[in-house]
Amino acid sequence: MEFGLENMHSVTDVKYKYGKNCVEANFEYGDAIQVHLNPDFGVGHKVVEAGDIITATLSNVLEMQRMQEELEELESNGIIAHRATYDNYNSEIMRFYLKIWSLLNKGKADLADNYILKNVEVFEEQTGMDEDYYKEKFLNYVIGSYGLEIYQNLQSAQAQAGDLTELIEFGKTQSVNVFDIFEEFIDSFSEFSQVFTYLNRGIEISGRVKVSSTNFNRTKKYYSSAYEALAKLLFIPAGLNNSIVRGNPHSFERIDSLSKYVNNGNGDKLRCLAGNAELLKLSECYDNHLRNASFHNNMVYSSKKSKISYKKNNGDAVSSDYKEYLTMCIKVTEALAALYLFSLVDLKDS
Repeated sequence: MEFGLENMHSVTDVKYKYGKNCVEANFEYGDAIQVHLNPDFGVGHKVVEAGDIITATLSNVLEMQRMQEELEELESNGIIAHRATYDNYNSEIMRFYLKIWSLLNKGKADLADNYILKNVEVFEEQTGMDEDYYKEKFLNYVIGSYGLEIYQNLQSAQAQAGDLTELIEFGKTQSVNVFDIFEEFIDSFSEFSQVFTYLNRGIEISGRVKVSSTNFNRTKKYYSSAYEALAKLLFIPAGLNNSIVRGNPHSFERIDSLSKYVNNGNGDKLRCLAGNAELLKLSECYDNHLRNASFHNNMVYSSKKSKISYKKNNGDAVSSDYKEYLTMCIKVTEALAALYLFSLVDLKDS
C-alpha cells in the first residue's frame, strides 16, 4: 500500500497526494490497527492499537531526539554547518527548487517567478535570479554527509592542481543531463525517504528501522541511471588528479586525452584515481556489478524479507537488504550532485 499527503504546511487544507492499492472498507474503529508511518521520514514501522496516538508519536519523537543527539556529537563540523544553511527533513524544499529549475530550463521565467511568489511565505526565496542560482540551491539540499565530503575533496584537489584552464575548456564540450536523474529521484522519494534523512546528516541508521518497497519497479533501475550520469562527470576528478600528478589534465598513464577517457568503458573509470584516497571516495557508491544488475533488470526483490538478490558479472550470487540498495542509490545521487555543483560553482571560477 502507498499513501501520501500534500500541502503539509497547512493546518486546515491538507490534501491527499496519492493512494495506491487502497480500498474503502466498513469496520468498527476498535477493529482497526494503526501503522505509524511519517511522510518523508523513515522510522520503525510500529504497529499499535487504533487510537494509541501517544505510542505512535512517541516512537517518532524519540528517534528524532536520538538523531539530534548523535548529530551534535559528530566530529565533522562541516556537515553541521552545511545543514544549518540547507536543512531539510523531507522533500518539500528539494521539490520546490527542482520545479523552478524545470521552469527556467524550459524558458518559462515568468511562471518560475510566479511559483516562487506563491510559495514565498514557506521558502522565503527571491525571484529574478538565473537558473544556476536555483540549481546551486537544489544541489546543496541534496548533498549530505557523503556528498559534502566528495565536494570538499574536489575543492582540495583543485587547490593542488594548478592551472585548470584545459579542464574547464574540456568541460564546456561535455553535455550531461542530470536534471532527469534528480527528477526521477524526487519522483521515487517515498522509497528513498526511508533512509535519506539519516544519510543526509551522516547519522547511523538505527537497526530498528525497517524499510520496504511499495513498488520495486520504481527504484530497481534508478541506480544504473544515476551511475551512468555520474560516470559522464568523472572526467572532473580524473582531470584534477592528472593535473596534480603529471601537470596536465589530459595526461593519463596509458592514454593521452580526456576525450579518450570519457569514451572508455565506465567500469574502469576510477582506476586512474587509485593513488588519490580523497578522490577515490567516489568508489563507495560506484559499483559496476550493481549497475549491471540494475540496468539489465536482473534484480529480484523479496517483499517478505525486504531483500534484493542478483548476480555479479562473474556469476557470484549477491543478497542484500533493500536498505543497503536504497543507501547506494542515495550515495550515488549525492555524488552526482557534488560533482555537478563543483562544475557549476568552482571549476568555472578556477
